[in-house]
Amino acid sequence: MADESKSFWTTVPGLLTAIAALLTASTGAYLAFHRGGPDHLVDSTSVPSRSTVSGVWTFTMVSQVAGRTYNGTLRLTQDASIVTGEIDLPGGGNRAVNGTFDGETLELSRDVPSYSTVQRYVLTMKDGAFQGRFWNIGTQADSGSIALSH
Repeated sequence: MADESKSFWTTVPGLLTAIAALLTASTGAYLAFHRGGPDHLVDSTSVPSRSTVSGVWTFTMVSQVAGRTYNGTLRLTQDASIVTGEIDLPGGGNRAVNGTFDGETLELSRDVPSYSTVQRYVLTMKDGAFQGRFWNIGTQADSGSIALSH
């Protein structure tokens, strides 16, 4: 009778084990030499950076009450989600604005003590510009649309 003892490496399970070991070793070597380890699997340039509203913006406000269009500038500074700044308005008044920006929606308010009024602005960012509305809360009624662009 012939000796039927075969080497493990000549059996089907042995060949499959050898192939798996070679694939694992070659993949590990490739990743090690091509800086493709786990820290490099995500391309950090593909992660969008958080938008900022800091800077000088040109605004156009259209009042539904007065039927007038106002143009000017809005200077904003952002610290995390907190936004502060100044708005240049016809007739002056309190120019300080403050609010929040969550990456898409800008919410601002401006106190107008001479009219016992607070002016509110809510705008949404689209393609690097903002569109939204404003309205007054208090004795000076007004509302309308507002747009900001760089």
